[in-house]
Amino acid sequence: MSDQTTMREALRDLLLGRGTDVAGAMDRHFAPAYTHTINGTPSTRAQYAAQVAQVRETLSDATVEVHQELRQGSTYAERHTLDLAMTDGSKQRLEVFIFGEYALDGRFLRLHEAVVPLTAGDGQRG
Repeated sequence: MSDQTTMREALRDLLLGRGTDVAGAMDRHFAPAYTHTINGTPSTRAQYAAQVAQVRETLSDATVEVHQELRQGSTYAERHTLDLAMTDGSKQRLEVFIFGEYALDGRFLRLHEAVVPLTAGDGQRG
């Protein structure tokens, strides 16, 4: 299915969607029954949207570098590095591993993330 969303597209809309609200970005990329798990902690679609809205309020810029991505049928896997610049001047660098499933309409139905904080001196994992 060529009209499946990707995490890069979703993150750009969710975090940097100038002129796009969180609800619109959620509707574009995430199915109504969506569930999100980060480091073993599950969230409903509404809880995840609230988390994104909170991050968006304190975020001044973000870049996403996708290192690996696999889509096969309804299965999705991806690894990316996320660099965040916050409004207070702090920066965060995260390595994120994602495994998930698509809904029939090509939006994400379920994603499981393992997030590893990286320090400024950390290199990329191989």
